[in-house]
Amino acid sequence: MTIPSLIAKHKNQVTVTRLKHAYSVIGQAITSAQAEYGDIASWGLAGLNGADTSTVDWYSTLNSFAKTYFLPYIKIINDYGIISGESLGYDGPYLPSSGSQVPDSKSGYWITLADGTLVMIGLGDACVEKNPDDDSCIRREYRNINFKVDINGLKKPNTNGKDVFIMALDLINNKFSMHNYSAVTSRSRYVNQCATDDGSQVCGQLIIMDGWQIKNDYPWK
Repeated sequence: MTIPSLIAKHKNQVTVTRLKHAYSVIGQAITSAQAEYGDIASWGLAGLNGADTSTVDWYSTLNSFAKTYFLPYIKIINDYGIISGESLGYDGPYLPSSGSQVPDSKSGYWITLADGTLVMIGLGDACVEKNPDDDSCIRREYRNINFKVDINGLKKPNTNGKDVFIMALDLINNKFSMHNYSAVTSRSRYVNQCATDDGSQVCGQLIIMDGWQIKNDYPWK
């Protein structure tokens, strides 16, 4: 193998190793919380699932989740609390195809794991009702708790699918996983989704599907 290919292979291995570790650490924290507090459905978050976003005190809900069900079960070196990425000095996240920056509309709960991985915990929502006249969203509901993970912290590129990956605690199925689309089942469709700006949030699931590998057709090596 040539030196550039060896460097690329090593970079891919580092990405996978750090991503797998973060996925394991976050998953184990949720499992530990379940052992103490019981099934996720009994955590007091059931009211969050399906709740109109306009009726929820997102700040108190997010703060309560982080401090009760997550932080006690995970080793961290920084607890920034609920702030914006901009306030933290975080330059990102960026979309991989267009290169455009998409800062979160709401602040999240930011922490740094013991290995330097940066994590933003946030409430995930979806549009469930649109205005038939102009297709604008008139009702959004919370569906999950997201964990936006940057495996090399504040360092660049701060880009989806490269060093930024999305994990989620699904409040409908009470299950933690890498972010994915339930309607997408084939690997080829995940490759196609990962290669786009909007779909790049599923790139971590593609890596899992490939047995924790970054294969030759992975879009953002």
